Amino acid sequence: MNPEISVIIPVYNTEAYLERCVNSILRQCFSNFEILLIDDGSAAACADLCDVLASKDGRIHSFHRKNGGLSAARNDGIEKALGRYLIFADSDDYVLDTWLSDMYAVAVETDADIVKSGVYLVEEADYSEEPGGRVCIPAEPLQTIRLERGTITDFEFLKNLARDGYGAVWNQLVRAELFQNCRFWEGHLAEDVKICSELCQIAGRIERVDTIGYCYVQHPESLLHIASEEFVADNIDFWLKLSQVFLIKYHCQECSGFAKAYAARGFLAHSCSSARIDENFESDAFWDKRNKLRKNHVTFLMVARHLEPRLVAQYAVFSISPKLYKIIIHLLKHNEK
Repeated sequence: MNPEISVIIPVYNTEAYLERCVNSILRQCFSNFEILLIDDGSAAACADLCDVLASKDGRIHSFHRKNGGLSAARNDGIEKALGRYLIFADSDDYVLDTWLSDMYAVAVETDADIVKSGVYLVEEADYSEEPGGRVCIPAEPLQTIRLERGTITDFEFLKNLARDGYGAVWNQLVRAELFQNCRFWEGHLAEDVKICSELCQIAGRIERVDTIGYCYVQHPESLLHIASEEFVADNIDFWLKLSQVFLIKYHCQECSGFAKAYAARGFLAHSCSSARIDENFESDAFWDKRNKLRKNHVTFLMVARHLEPRLVAQYAVFSISPKLYKIIIHLLKHNEK
């Protein structure tokens, strides 16, 4: 008999955290699941650990593939999954014992296609276990994202995605059928928010629960890609495309402007950072991103309407004079010293 839930875990050289992640899932209150460890070309120590873990519990399956990136590994897991519902976890994170049961109960009760829960953003030091081995609720998480329970529409789902800019697949239980023609964005770094936006538009019913089961561990090394040209470009592309969805499908000018403003926010927060301001101003990719915002009519009015004052001021100065903006950034950087 097939499992009710398939938990897909891409693995790439995370042997320091993988066993903790898997054990936290094995201790779930809900037990009718399978774990798919998709080794994405890891070194021998990590690849071997996947096999060792699979040998200890029949619900764990280990698969090895050539390195292709996070999205490709997740897509491979989708192809291999047998569950009626799919959910994803990152191998360096961990979960509380009700992570699956809370969402599954609502999925069955309401016949929902997607059930979304909250998340704790935590540091490594926040991890602790009860005497029986179950994970404790973090005492002082970096951030707690708790959702309001109830049914929401695809439009509300997208609005929330645009409002907080926070899209992740590991706090969403998704009916497997939704993935028939839907896959992760391979070769790109904004894969979570893109697939979340696609899934919600084909879902018949979306529910949220007010419980939290996932602990998203903040590692300094896992944040290095945020400042990369590829990450910024992918995020700008996604939010500009989402702005068109709001405008064309939902006829909502306000939310279309919000999504465009968020594209500008990504540009400002990363491309115009003081740490990289000199190399950015010499980069063709930097000016290509700026030109893309202009071509999509990302106006100052949109930015002023939807973003925090600091970013509005940055955008205003940059729009008037990029050279002046660069000088101000250097002065601020000098004063900080």
